[in-house]
Amino acid sequence: GSFDEAIRGCEGVFHMATPMDFESGDPENEVIKPTVEGVLSIIRSCAKAKTVKRLLFTNSAGTVNVEPQQKPVYDEDNWSDLDFINSTKMTGWMYFV
Repeated sequence: GSFDEAIRGCEGVFHMATPMDFESGDPENEVIKPTVEGVLSIIRSCAKAKTVKRLLFTNSAGTVNVEPQQKPVYDEDNWSDLDFINSTKMTGWMYFV
């Protein structure tokens, strides 16, 4: 895969990037699918390397705190309210799911 050489010999991989396009007319094909394919390619390269012990995948804060009322504290049990996101038709919604 396209990440094989970059990952070869690594013990840890930090994935902290994604395609960004807040004005996409076709977010499914221009943002979501390339993002998923990119993550899968990184995972495949990690498996192929046979040296990677940990893969750390980060995401947008939007995955946990987009809702009508903000909470004072967020933890691993909190996720954005998809119904709220869909009903308000927010710019950049694809980064919150």
